[in-house]
Amino acid sequence: MVYSMRMTVSVRDRWTTQTIVRANAQYNITAIEDPLPYQQFFVALEKAMFLTAQQVD
Repeated sequence: MVYSMRMTVSVRDRWTTQTIVRANAQYNITAIEDPLPYQQFFVALEKAMFLTAQQVD
């Protein structure tokens, strides 16, 4: 399934070693309840954070 969607992401520090990331996705004014776009977002975020931590450009 393909979406033309808007995703809002909030990032907050939690303690000194943790970060909370919250993502909300909408298609027009309807919240997206399908877990797939959220899973894809967090997989991409995890990969980007790993590459940053490994200092890979």
